[in-house]
Amino acid sequence: MRNSNDIKIRRASTTDDAAQIAKLLYLTDPYIYPFLCDDFSDATWVDFVRRALKCAHHVHFAENMLLATLGDKIVGLICAYPVPSDRVFLLPVDEKIADKYVFVWEGYYKNARDHVESLYISNLCVDPSYRHMGIGAALLEKLLAEHSDETVTLDVLADNVAAIALYEKAGFEAKSRYNGFSGAARVPVLCVSMEKKASIKP
Repeated sequence: MRNSNDIKIRRASTTDDAAQIAKLLYLTDPYIYPFLCDDFSDATWVDFVRRALKCAHHVHFAENMLLATLGDKIVGLICAYPVPSDRVFLLPVDEKIADKYVFVWEGYYKNARDHVESLYISNLCVDPSYRHMGIGAALLEKLLAEHSDETVTLDVLADNVAAIALYEKAGFEAKSRYNGFSGAARVPVLCVSMEKKASIKP
């Protein structure tokens, strides 16, 4: 029986298992990452994540991530970086998918630069086998505690009711709705931009 008390939250490192992180990143969004590769175990995708973890100028740099672990298994992650920023896909990629990365930049990450100056949450995911244990809330709480003096922003699919409820409980407010990136579907996908203001110090 899994015990949530056994879950540890820590900063990611460049030596973490890239395959486990690649899986969680892939599961973060049903449009972005499936558009880039067919499966989270795709060797090109895993190699890209492995290199991104070591690149200080990349969204998925290890220092930008908190991991939830159970023993040697990574069961959840949250990734956030400061915006406005040009941090995105600044690594050479396999020529077979290079055009897709450009398309993702134009369709998704470029929008993140339009947020107010803030810490932008790009990814939050819990392994499906470990959901409903409070891991997502714990990751979010840890991140917000570390950045209480900063405004934090994010985008979420409008039909992701559970995620929106999680963010609202943590103090986020919806700021706007817009048609977001849908990858290969190339159809409007309703998204919500949310924001949590920096805590006011006495």
